[in-house]
Amino acid sequence: DYTEAEIRAAVEAAATKNRDVAVHAHGTEGIKRATRAGVRSIEHSSMLDDEATALLKEKGVFIVPNPQSNAYMIERGPAGGYQDYQLRKSREVLQLKMESLRRAVKAGVLVAYGTDAGVQPHGINGGQLRMYVEAGMTPLAALQSATLTAARLLRQEAHLGRLAKGFAGDVIAVRGNPLEDIRVMESPVFVMKDGLPVKAGPASR
Repeated sequence: DYTEAEIRAAVEAAATKNRDVAVHAHGTEGIKRATRAGVRSIEHSSMLDDEATALLKEKGVFIVPNPQSNAYMIERGPAGGYQDYQLRKSREVLQLKMESLRRAVKAGVLVAYGTDAGVQPHGINGGQLRMYVEAGMTPLAALQSATLTAARLLRQEAHLGRLAKGFAGDVIAVRGNPLEDIRVMESPVFVMKDGLPVKAGPASR
């Protein structure tokens, strides 16, 4: 809904405070305007065409598709309190998102992992890694989308996104090798946050 000039004004104003701008955009024209205006990331980016994809790659703009939020709504259906029109839109958007994600992955666009928090509950987040792999990412690239790439998007790569001295001690353990089967990320058996265990069942000991 915003003009390119309006978006650019927001980007310039944010820059004076050393801040980045993330935009919520599904439509192709909105994605192009935001990219040309210099935003840092685009949430959803559901309707990419060749021009939009090339612009994203050229400008180094990150996309954060969040397809799992739509998949969750469809799975829950009326039992989740969703109306028919919401489910119809979610089905349409999910198809568009996955097509756009495949296009972005193939073109080498920067794709970060996000949760679209508030739509689906935390704890099922690992399922989106599988969707990224289904869209053409390697399992390693999918894992990096939630670690290295996400840290880079947030300009926090100096202390997030890696297992190294001086970095935040955020670690999970799973049964199996996610590089062989990304689905193991959907069932963590151990979780450490800031160096302290927050989930440690008998299976993890």
